[in-house]
Amino acid sequence: LPCGDSYYETAFKVREICRWALNHGHKEMFKTDDDTYVRPERVERSLFANHEFVCRVLPPTDINHPVPYPYGGCGYYLGERMLELAANDKQCVSDPEGDTWARCNTYEDGWIGRVARDAGVSLTDDHRLKLLRYANGDIEGYPWTIEAPAQHNNMIAVCEFPDEKMYEVHRHFEESWT
Repeated sequence: LPCGDSYYETAFKVREICRWALNHGHKEMFKTDDDTYVRPERVERSLFANHEFVCRVLPPTDINHPVPYPYGGCGYYLGERMLELAANDKQCVSDPEGDTWARCNTYEDGWIGRVARDAGVSLTDDHRLKLLRYANGDIEGYPWTIEAPAQHNNMIAVCEFPDEKMYEVHRHFEESWT
């Protein structure tokens, strides 16, 4: 993609992903992070069909997230209109000295939340997208299995797992079938 690949350029990457999707005939998309365990078969179009933006909605928290915003890590669904709005956002520029840098900062979820707000697009909260914060990588002792995708629930995604825990999360899902 014609953009940088650093953490500080995630909003630009997501904008370019949206452009790529549209240029390749896609009308919607589900975006997630690499520390997320996702059950793609549970991302059903029919569940999102009447919504332009489905996500885990978080309240405004700071200068980078001044409006309700989607928590990007656990994933979000963009319908056609939202996909086009994100792909064509002219206020997201790559000059950190420019006037619009605050809109398109390092937090892609804050950026896309502003794009939605400015266009009057409502965020639809979906509890099946779950944020579990394990910044230090230690999930021992936390009952994460209650909130992770399993046969007996309808969870779609759960995030912020360190690499070495992904097999454990997948094993939990596989064993929940027995």
